[in-house]
Amino acid sequence: MEEADRRPLLKVLGGISFVLVLVAAVTVVIIVSFNALITREEAVRDAWERVQAVQDQRQDLLADVLFDLADRGSYLPAADEWRRAQAGVDTAPTFNEEVYAQLVADEAAARLASAIRGSAAIENGEIRHLVDQLADAVGHLAIERRQYNEEVGIYRHYLSRIPTRWVARAFGFADVPEYRISDK
Repeated sequence: MEEADRRPLLKVLGGISFVLVLVAAVTVVIIVSFNALITREEAVRDAWERVQAVQDQRQDLLADVLFDLADRGSYLPAADEWRRAQAGVDTAPTFNEEVYAQLVADEAAARLASAIRGSAAIENGEIRHLVDQLADAVGHLAIERRQYNEEVGIYRHYLSRIPTRWVARAFGFADVPEYRISDK
């Protein structure tokens, strides 16, 4: 084959090579973006699980305090509100709805904890010990809440970047709510 005859063939091969390299580069970008989103989403879920572990501890402590108060004849109306709010968490069908329901339950738990602290029955040593443990759990919850919100911020940052935003839309990654207690 002569040199003049090979030039069109080389142009075609060069064009095909360019397209293959471009497709490979786009594929790598999609894979890297997808993996980054999966990693960040898992980090958010892990942080939420840590929040839930502290929530469960706090819920158990509140139930123990309420049981001991009931044994001593004390009734706190805020307990009913807390139980209803906690039932909403247990029945939330989606992750986002669970986070919102937990916010409502947290506000109810804060009102209940305040009512417990104001109760004359907590002068009893055993109940006082439970109330102190409850205060520790609330502090631990604040730490876990902050860490969860930091993970949400990182995840949202990934969702906002191009090309990750396009990959997120294509594969159905959704925004997640922050976990902020109102200042009421």
